[in-house]
Formats: sequence, C-alpha cells, structure tokens
Amino acid sequence: MKTFAELSNFVNSLYDDDIEILQAIIDTIDISNTMNNVVHQANSKSCPYCNSREIIKNGKKNGKQRYICKDCGRNFTPISNSLFIKSHYKYMSWLKFIHCELLGLSLEVEAHECNISKTTAFYWRHKLYSSLADCSKPTLSGVIQFDSTYLQINLKGTKSEKMPRKSKKRGTSDNLRGISHIKVCILTAIDEKDNLFITIAETGRETNSKMKLLESYIKDCTLFICDGAHAVVTMAKSNNIPFEIIKANTYINENNYNLNEINEIHNELHNDLRNRKGVSVRHLQGYLDMFCFKKLLKYTTEYFDRDRKCLEKSIKSNVVTRIKDIILKAWPFDINKLDY
Repeated sequence: MKTFAELSNFVNSLYDDDIEILQAIIDTIDISNTMNNVVHQANSKSCPYCNSREIIKNGKKNGKQRYICKDCGRNFTPISNSLFIKSHYKYMSWLKFIHCELLGLSLEVEAHECNISKTTAFYWRHKLYSSLADCSKPTLSGVIQFDSTYLQINLKGTKSEKMPRKSKKRGTSDNLRGISHIKVCILTAIDEKDNLFITIAETGRETNSKMKLLESYIKDCTLFICDGAHAVVTMAKSNNIPFEIIKANTYINENNYNLNEINEIHNELHNDLRNRKGVSVRHLQGYLDMFCFKKLLKYTTEYFDRDRKCLEKSIKSNVVTRIKDIILKAWPFDINKLDY
C-alpha cells in the first residue's frame, strides 16, 4: 500500500488533462464501498458493539460484506457504529469537510465547498465532534499548568418559550463583569508533553466538586502550577502534589515558574470561539473537544497528513450520533436554576 507522500508525488507529476480524468474517477467512487474499506482497515476487523475479535463473514447484501460476532451474536458491516453510518455522500465529500473543519471555516463556507446544505454541514460537524470527544481527555503527568477561563452563557438556538430569561437586544448585556455565577467555568490544564485537557465545569468559580473533574485525569504529577485559588490548592494538597502559585496580576513567581503556556491556550480558545460567531452552551463541549484535537494534530502530525489522521481517529470511535441526539442534546448544567 502506497503512502500519502508517494501518492501526492504521483498526482503532482500528472498533466492537467490527467488530473481532470483522475478527478472524474474520484467523483464516481461509491461511498459505501470506499467507506467500508477505510473503516474496515481502521477498526482492525473487530466488532463495533463489543470490540470482540471473534468475528466471521456472514455473506453480502447489496454488494457489502457483512459479519457476525461470535461473542454478542450481532450482525454488522464495516461502517456500523461509525461516523459514516446512514451517509450517502461520497468519500471525498467527507474528507473535504474534515479539511474545512480543521481550517475552522464557517458552516456556510463548508456547505459551499462540500456541495451540501448548511443543515447537513451542521449535523456533520456535531457527528465529527462527538466521534473525537475521547481524544480530548488525555492523562496528564509531569509538570502541569492549570488555570480556568470564563465564558458568557450563550443560549443560541433556544426557542423563546424555553428561555430561562428574557431575550436580549443586540448590543446590550446585563451580565456581571469579571468572574460571576452566570458565566461558564472552563477548566484548562496542559502538561509538559503537551497533553491538553479542557472541560466545562458548570458556572462560577472553581469549587472542590468541580476540581474532581480534573483530578481523575491526573497521574504521576511532579509539579502543579496554578493561580492559588482555594479549591485548586486544596485538590493539590489532598493528593500530595507539590504546587507553585502564580499570584494575580503577576507573570512569574519567585521560583521562576509561570502560566504563560496555559494563558496562550486561553487566548487561542477565545479567538477560535469568537470566529464561530457565538456557540451555544448546549454544544460548547464539542467545540472544546475539537479545539483540543486540532492542537494535538499540530503537535504530532505534519500538515499534509492531518485530514487523514482526523478521519482515522473519528472512524475508530464507534460513536453513533443521530440528528435527534444533536437537537435534544442535554445542557451541561441546569440553566433554569441560574439567577439572572
């Protein structure tokens, strides 16, 4: 099997007429057969329901190879429980869409580039984000920098009768300044190996219960650098983790430790969300997961190979996200209990 670089060199050596013929061939590729082959290779012939390797062929239906699992007894095809289940679009449309997502383009531009509707682009986006969710929760070790950032609550897409408060006119806001109980708390941590952790922790300042979300992902931490919040220091002390405090309005402490890296992550995150023109709190964690995954790709994968890497990761997740799952997605916290 040829590598991506070899195929890329081959395509670059073709004349314009040859490329047009090659493009015409690609456009006729059936997504069913292509996706079956891609998913089949990525999932290493394992059952998508119980991950058992004890599977056998079970005939073909509509030209697609079917399998049966000896352990759970369920029938499946290579694309069962994958990102591409129930999809009738060509392989190259999905690959182009993934490329657009990695560039951070808007839904309107993605729909135009992939020749799909804006609604389809919206559903594809959240199917992709759900399949990459596990990649954004790595184990943190060694020297860890931690800090929280805060976002205003966005209820984009919520019908007026279900709003927990009155709708606001454009350009007006009654949100409290600084850190408040009606701002979303985003826990952010990064270790010396560039493993990045970002998650929603309800609203308001860090508390002991919120820090439990991070605590389960820390292993073999040698130093914990933080801003000195009471709940953060309490978590470090309870786990016997040595810590360094960077006081407010300072950039470095007496031992030359800083939070520069985590502050840069926060700047990039705010810029990324700002370019999205508003992200609903309902779907915010998906955007945070995608942000983490793009940072991971930047650290580990060459630019020309990132689309394929993203495709492989999303295939291996065995996550099925249906339209009703996206529309009826639960809020990360009870927004009706917020005191506006």
